[in-house]
Amino acid sequence: MGHIPLLREKEYSDKQLIHLMGADLTYLRNELQIELGKIQRLEAEMNLLSGDPCVRGKRTSVKRTVFVDSVEEARQVRQDLVEKAAMD
Repeated sequence: MGHIPLLREKEYSDKQLIHLMGADLTYLRNELQIELGKIQRLEAEMNLLSGDPCVRGKRTSVKRTVFVDSVEEARQVRQDLVEKAAMD
């Protein structure tokens, strides 16, 4: 059985190095696209992420549904929300 040296340095030509770096960049771009697709799929599944400004650059308004028993209660809730928005 022969011995195969593991620490043997290989010399590459400039043309080979350019080709290898281009292949590396292509691989990284492909992996980036795969990961971005996963992120978009997860964001679509989880509605909570769309309102978080840390996750997306543009903030979308978060909608809330409030159930009330009467028209008077609905008016009171609306007034409370308007007053709270005016304070902010």
